[in-house]
Amino acid sequence: MISHNAADSQSEKSGYSNAAMMVHFKGESYPLAKSAEWDGGAPEVERNIEAAFPGLTLAIKLRGTTLAALGQRFVRTSFLTLGGISVLLAGGILLTYRNVTKEIALARLKSDFGVEIRFRFQHLPRAAHSFVADPALRRDAGDGSFE
Repeated sequence: MISHNAADSQSEKSGYSNAAMMVHFKGESYPLAKSAEWDGGAPEVERNIEAAFPGLTLAIKLRGTTLAALGQRFVRTSFLTLGGISVLLAGGILLTYRNVTKEIALARLKSDFGVEIRFRFQHLPRAAHSFVADPALRRDAGDGSFE
């Protein structure tokens, strides 16, 4: 009774059902030995244990669920995980593309700004000299108080 209560409390804590097992002779369905959880139904998995006990078969089934249900849950969880990782990867690629595009645009602006400044400084002395030398330009530029 104590071991049965301890097993129940452990299965409740962990959330997993206990496995029910039995050993029977090969070709027979009557159990030679069985666990307390065995309810007499058909086993889900049977394996021959020829190496240790010739002629005996170990039968296992899970209480509360089936191996097929566990397999389906595993496949569903795997596909959901794979889908989530794929979405995160696609989002990362999109964000990286957006960032690189903005960096390229910024580099072009910096280059254009540098070219424009260089052009202005190269032609500034000529423009200033023309402005100072030609009185007509000075009249047009200001209110005419230079003369």
